[in-house]
Amino acid sequence: MAELEAMLGEVESVSGVLDFDLPPTRAAVSDGPLSGPLRAEATPRSTQHGVNVLASEIAQELQSWLEQQERDYAIHASEQRAMLLDILANHRHDEEDLAQVRSAVRKALVEDVGVTISESLSDVAASGREGTPVAGGESAGSLELLLLQARLDALVTTIESRRPGEPPDMVASSRAAAEVVERKRARANGASQRASFLQLTGHLDTELIDEAENVSASRQGLLAEQSGRQEDIMHCLEEVATERRHEFGKLVATERRAPGPVPAEVWLPLLPSQDGSPRRKTFHSEDVFEEILQRGEGRV
Repeated sequence: MAELEAMLGEVESVSGVLDFDLPPTRAAVSDGPLSGPLRAEATPRSTQHGVNVLASEIAQELQSWLEQQERDYAIHASEQRAMLLDILANHRHDEEDLAQVRSAVRKALVEDVGVTISESLSDVAASGREGTPVAGGESAGSLELLLLQARLDALVTTIESRRPGEPPDMVASSRAAAEVVERKRARANGASQRASFLQLTGHLDTELIDEAENVSASRQGLLAEQSGRQEDIMHCLEEVATERRHEFGKLVATERRAPGPVPAEVWLPLLPSQDGSPRRKTFHSEDVFEEILQRGEGRV
């Protein structure tokens, strides 16, 4: 039943294009108009407006597909834009955090220096050695200053050694954002694209021209060689034609020359004798024909 309903649904879906309600036909067996039985089968044909209906359905499907593609492209573009904004915001927050860390370290260093100086001054005041010279001509204040400088150097070295490195995620995101900005700037600048294209493909024209010149030079050499051979052939043909013309002139001169007299003995077999009997009883026409051929070959 489900299959039948599915088939009916398919038929209904194409009912606007194909016409299934055709009258039954008769299978003609003889020449009579009603001699054959009725045949209920009929080939479905397209309706009057079937082509227009099919074209409109295809146009609607294409329009819906195009709208879906535009929506997908808009969603993808918004996602890319949001991702780029997030990358830039993270980069800005990272720079702000790094500036805060630097200010905090500087503040702690200044406070530590102030405490150290206060302790040194209090120690000097408690000992009562204000301006008292020591061995070597140096006062206690200069000695304390050297000690303070050494302590500050050690403190700075410790702080610098404890300085954390840059997070790899932050570095990767900042580099990706910089690359995206550079690519967008390059795409926006058409002149730079054309210049880079010419720079990348400029040598191709030179190579193509060089190759064309080489092919042309080789072709010219082949044509010159072929022309020389043809000239040699023409000279040979001219010599052969001259020789044949000379031989033909000789033949014409020989042909125009008058033939010599035919000996009388050649015609004797054709004439009767004085007594009326034939001179040669075995005379045949083949003998005369052969004699004429020999005379003709002699003339040639």
